[in-house]
Amino acid sequence: MKYFYSTTCSQKRNRRDGFGVTEMIIAMLLLGMMVSYFVPLFRQLGTMQRRIEKQTLLQQTAANLIEELHTFSAKQIEDIDAISKTLKKQIDTEKYNLILQKHPPIKTGQPLRVDLELRPVHQKETLTAVKLSTWLSFTPVAKEAS
Repeated sequence: MKYFYSTTCSQKRNRRDGFGVTEMIIAMLLLGMMVSYFVPLFRQLGTMQRRIEKQTLLQQTAANLIEELHTFSAKQIEDIDAISKTLKKQIDTEKYNLILQKHPPIKTGQPLRVDLELRPVHQKETLTAVKLSTWLSFTPVAKEAS
């Protein structure tokens, strides 16, 4: 013969519903550990993003200076120091140092190579120097026949 036990109301109330105190404490500890792990990562990510933005700005500034070099005439290019002074007016000289170097052409009629280097002045800055080269070719001016 089988016996069937009926459940009473008191037995239903003893059944566990939801989280207990121990589970809640463990969940809070796990969440705290995850937050303490991810907060420094997000801070480091923000630092990296600012560095990348500064490096991109430095590269774009160097590219703009290269474009500006193409506006000078052949006679102006002869005095590279004057051009360097002119270009330095367009950048923040407290933050960046501009170095221009002119390489004479090997043969006549070949383009002139000019190297431009833009580097941060402060050593604590984590930016790397940007080095760009360009070739300037000038059309020879025809002399008038007398």
